[in-house]
Amino acid sequence: MALHLFTPHGFITVRRDRKVWLNGVPTPLPVELPGSLTITEMRTTLRISRAPGFLVELGATGVTVEVPREARATLCGLCGDYDGATGNDLRGPDGMGTSDARALAEAWRAPDFTP
Repeated sequence: MALHLFTPHGFITVRRDRKVWLNGVPTPLPVELPGSLTITEMRTTLRISRAPGFLVELGATGVTVEVPREARATLCGLCGDYDGATGNDLRGPDGMGTSDARALAEAWRAPDFTP
């Protein structure tokens, strides 16, 4: 399992063991990229943040995502669209809704990054 983050300034991969690659090259922490994107490690948590207000935390208990208010209802994916209405969050890339979390995760799986 890995988190892949595409930015205008690079492609970031974070693996479960908290190893980080930038554009395919192993990269020591902390990482600072143009556009106010930083990756830091605090004890057992890896933080990916971008000003203003975008934050992904990867910790032992799971993943936490925060987005700026102006981005809400414009997002899609496994975390929903952040518009505050949970009834429309479980939508695949085709826009179709589902109540099956496994099917949703499979629909969003990136085939070019999945063994």
